[in-house]
Amino acid sequence: MQLLIRPSPFSDESLESYLLRLSDANFFESYQELSDALWQWLYEHDHEAAGAFPKELHLVNVYHAHQTSSFRVRALTLVEKLAGLEISTLTQLALMHSSIRFAGKTAVFRSDIDIPRSFLRVAGIPICPQCIKDQTYIRQFWHLKHYNACHIHSCDLLKNCPSCNAVINYMQSEKISYCECGFDFREASLSDTRRETVNLSRFIVGQQIDSTNHFFNSSNLSFRYGALLWFYERYCKLVKNQNLVMTDCFEYFEKWPDVLYLELNQQVENGYLKQTKLLNHSSFEDVFGALLNDSAYLPTAELNKNLILKAIIEYFVNLVGNNPKSKEPNMADLLLNINEAAVLLCTSTEQVYRLYQEGYLKLASNLKLHVKLPAYQPAFYLRQVIELRIAKMQSQRDGQNKYVSAW
Repeated sequence: MQLLIRPSPFSDESLESYLLRLSDANFFESYQELSDALWQWLYEHDHEAAGAFPKELHLVNVYHAHQTSSFRVRALTLVEKLAGLEISTLTQLALMHSSIRFAGKTAVFRSDIDIPRSFLRVAGIPICPQCIKDQTYIRQFWHLKHYNACHIHSCDLLKNCPSCNAVINYMQSEKISYCECGFDFREASLSDTRRETVNLSRFIVGQQIDSTNHFFNSSNLSFRYGALLWFYERYCKLVKNQNLVMTDCFEYFEKWPDVLYLELNQQVENGYLKQTKLLNHSSFEDVFGALLNDSAYLPTAELNKNLILKAIIEYFVNLVGNNPKSKEPNMADLLLNINEAAVLLCTSTEQVYRLYQEGYLKLASNLKLHVKLPAYQPAFYLRQVIELRIAKMQSQRDGQNKYVSAW
């Protein structure tokens, strides 16, 4: 079997879009027909790969598979051969499982970029009519929730058909230019949008933003997505109009880090006012919530790449410096659990256990004999963790540091 007509994929095209164009170019009435033919050929040549290749377009991407991910990649490699493509062409378009976790949340990987999985749209996939008119294919960044305006044409993306009001989703309709009702999306009128919405889209695709703030001009897309995820989780998650509020990230980060420090200072004041027990018996979470865990990997703990975590650590270094040890417990005497201590030390929880076992960190209270310290239990003084960091843990490779050998 050979596919006679072999369109070339675009670098920013989604995998589903290319497979849909491949089926159209070879006169299959639907992707379903193409997938049936591919499945039969794969079964004859590699039955394991055939079983991992789905017949539904919306399930074809690699990240939808779990135990069969490697077989899915093998199937795509065989499809590349049939389509006359170079090796890894389709896997470069695919969204893979990522080993990175953004603040504990799963991610996908495409073309050297880690993307929070929560950023992927799961319902409709909006389009830019003018982009479709220029080149008929689906751009991968249209799949991202916070991309809501075309950064090229400065117009809102089209989310519903102007004729029948159906939600636009090419993976369900298997049509790129037309709605199932027959309306030609290329004829849809373009509506201007807010400058902030366009800037957010430009930020998402990696373009430079007119700002001197380093947050906006980082060329690392994974870091950009980490900063957006942190802002979303901290400020936008419970707000109804999430897309509108997400654009406020520009105003927020223009004031960075002072805007965060003002919030943390207010949390300190509230902590003093609301304390019901001595601060050296209070947990870090009682005052600052999940601040550290939410900032740990965005998507790395290396401070030169995680500017949010860097600013937070600097804040607590100053907090400890401004609150020396005294008879009366203060904010520097809050208790950290193992996960929080690992974040401040930019290391793993296993290394924190080793630091505790070797005497570099002391517990705030004694454990029962032969009982392992639970990861969630507040156990280490904030003061001691920061002092240990200053004394022994300065490095250009924060996030990969090992301070105590396992042997």
